[in-house]
Amino acid sequence: MNDNRARLLALAEKYGCRLFINGHEHNGRYPVGQAGPMADVNCGTVTAETGGGAFAIVEIGDDQALFHVYSRAEVDADGRLTASPRRLFTRTIPLGSAR
Repeated sequence: MNDNRARLLALAEKYGCRLFINGHEHNGRYPVGQAGPMADVNCGTVTAETGGGAFAIVEIGDDQALFHVYSRAEVDADGRLTASPRRLFTRTIPLGSAR
């Protein structure tokens, strides 16, 4: 817990924020945790267990978010696409009730 995180959590509590999305993390496990009043999710990683990093697309609803994780596209040495991104898994993130 550092000063910036403490300020972020205080603002989330004050304004009723229920979801925090971070776009870059060196953690391949795609954590979905609780950070005070918010669900805390990582939507991009460079050290994914998938071997080459991945990204996520989040669909946000009133009481839940769907967290779809995809592999990166693969390209050869000349920059030609050799494999398109593929969905690795989907996770449901409960958001609690709106204020």
